[in-house]
Amino acid sequence: MMPPNTSELTSLQSLPCFTDIIEVTRFNKGLSHVCFKVTTTVGNYFAKQLRDETAVKEASCSVYMANAGLSPDVVYHDKKWLITTFIEGLSVAEIDANLDEQLVIATSIMVRVHHVKSSSFVSANKFSLPCLTELDIASTINDLLTDSNSLEAQQRVLLQDMGKVLASRIDHQKALLNTALVFCHGDINYSNLLIDEQQSVWLIDFECVQLAPREFDIAMYIAINNIPFELIDHVISNYQQYALENNINRPLVNLYISYSLLINALWYVKKIATLPVTANSHYHILAKQQAVAFDNFNLQFTMQLAELLPKISAK
Repeated sequence: MMPPNTSELTSLQSLPCFTDIIEVTRFNKGLSHVCFKVTTTVGNYFAKQLRDETAVKEASCSVYMANAGLSPDVVYHDKKWLITTFIEGLSVAEIDANLDEQLVIATSIMVRVHHVKSSSFVSANKFSLPCLTELDIASTINDLLTDSNSLEAQQRVLLQDMGKVLASRIDHQKALLNTALVFCHGDINYSNLLIDEQQSVWLIDFECVQLAPREFDIAMYIAINNIPFELIDHVISNYQQYALENNINRPLVNLYISYSLLINALWYVKKIATLPVTANSHYHILAKQQAVAFDNFNLQFTMQLAELLPKISAK
């Protein structure tokens, strides 16, 4: 951990939820947001700096999930900051657990999230909630390609075309079984699952929340945590055991895995363009990892999609 800069410290000190701050330390782990541990005379708090485009969604979803007992209590939020109670413990990425143990933790809390009713979420919050929208595959890919200086114009066109193909096939598969939409977290990676000293599990980071089929969250969990593809059926079986249902659409899971690997690779590529060359090597590795997984999955399951790795190679 390291201290905040002067503007960050001043901003935190100005928040009405803090009176007597003793210490503020920055978290170095994590890929997307600036986060701090704030120690005051009355306790410890977690402070997350929000993005303008997702601030309302993340804050409102955090409040609702805290009320449902799934995430830490929200102490304060505005358009810039989300302040929650600090969970003393470790993430699932940090604990000594095997793959099966990690899977049980992740799938059990995923089921609990999916059982949240989106209609009750809307009525229970004082937000107009344009923030909670249905997952739009083509739009998500287009947003990731916008201002991505790491890619040539021709590369972006080819990737947009790939997104359109995936979107069409996913829509077709959803229509076949009249697939229901649920509250999907969209990023159940092991770093977003915290285990406190009482062994309770807490889910954090609601920036990627969407209304989508359950198969999307299952697929993103597999993609972002690099779950071996031979264990996909095992993941689905675990999920169905906790959900007490047996109707997960495996072809739809496969399509969403391809989509998840694609957008993860593009997110890392876009991140590369925002960093100096000396600081972006980690993201190069992660982008390549997801792209290679996409291509391997495509071959193994005959997804009939073009290769991704050549399309995200640096110009």
